[in-house]
Amino acid sequence: MSDADFHLLVECSHCGLRQECGPVQITKIMGASRLLKGERWSYDALRELAIASAGRLRCPECGELGCRIEEISEEANWLEAKRCSNCGEVIEAERLEFFPNALLCVPCQQREETGELLSEEQEYCPNCGSLMKLRSVSRGMLSRYAMVCTGNPRCR
Repeated sequence: MSDADFHLLVECSHCGLRQECGPVQITKIMGASRLLKGERWSYDALRELAIASAGRLRCPECGELGCRIEEISEEANWLEAKRCSNCGEVIEAERLEFFPNALLCVPCQQREETGELLSEEQEYCPNCGSLMKLRSVSRGMLSRYAMVCTGNPRCR
């Protein structure tokens, strides 16, 4: 199993969520839990950090602390279809016939080609750990682009 193919099972005892998450989803969950601070993490380090900080993660569904995380072994997935490394959905068999090394499902591939998909090289807010996004900022007659925090509430 390569580093980019890891999937973790996230379980919440509060709302009953059971979700298989790829690297991008784990990054979102850890950012929302304020556990990632302005550094770029390798997939291997991200997987280890997520497993180590399982009790401090917020559930993506209900927002409660205490999600349980376990690593899904390669042996457990050998009977299952190949999953998208971004959203965790099953990649269609027709797509895998033409592109056997495809890592993304069709919708995620389209978002990646248009630049909407989060990549490994995201910037995180140094204050709260949320993702930063490039946005147009206008002041008076001047407009420019700036990186702004996507956290809720926004950092200042």
